[in-house]
Amino acid sequence: MKKRILPTILFALVCMLPQAHALDWQEYDDFGDNSLDLSKWEVGYFAGGQDPVVANGRAELKGASYTGSNPTKLPQDLLPAAQGSNEGNAFLFAQQEGMLGIEAEITLPAAGNSLEAGVFISMFDSSPLGSSGIELAYRPTGVIISYDYLDAVGQEIDGYKAAALDTKYRIAVVHSEGKTTFYIDGEKIQEFDQSFTPDYWGVGAFNDNGQPFTAYVDNVKVLRLGQTSTGTQYTVVAS
Repeated sequence: MKKRILPTILFALVCMLPQAHALDWQEYDDFGDNSLDLSKWEVGYFAGGQDPVVANGRAELKGASYTGSNPTKLPQDLLPAAQGSNEGNAFLFAQQEGMLGIEAEITLPAAGNSLEAGVFISMFDSSPLGSSGIELAYRPTGVIISYDYLDAVGQEIDGYKAAALDTKYRIAVVHSEGKTTFYIDGEKIQEFDQSFTPDYWGVGAFNDNGQPFTAYVDNVKVLRLGQTSTGTQYTVVAS
């Protein structure tokens, strides 16, 4: 009988450990019909950005040079983001009840881009206006994936990862129960406490110098409250 004590104790200890759960992502838009589904997306642009289009089974976000007289199209509560900006931007916004996260494959091609061009996945809060997410950008120091997060005492820290043009990256942003989590190609790269109330989830492209830009987005998935669909699995340890 004594030989059974150790396995029994180990089993009890395992049961006391934080439980892991999987996040199930639901297919949202693979752009396979080569048209933009406006029942799923709101579009936006400013400072040279243009209406997103779908071609060859993926969304194309692009813009021309900033001229000072470029038109602006944004959801009404996000219009302050464009005021006084000369940095070109184009967006696809998703706004649906119960969304906890968004994932997409993003590519920044060499063709059609110059320094300070990029593509991002983010969540947006309209009041107060703010955003949190991950960007893939062509900077003077090279091509990088960058993100901001809060350390244990609430200070904002910058995170970076080397990247490349003409390369597809699968990026996900999740916000649930006061925590924001970032993933790159299925790997959790950062999780932190963040007081945030997303109104919109989206993907966008830009050039901070107001020059032309082009980026591609494909295979968008979303995470919702209570969903049971299967998809890409991420394992997260509950606190």
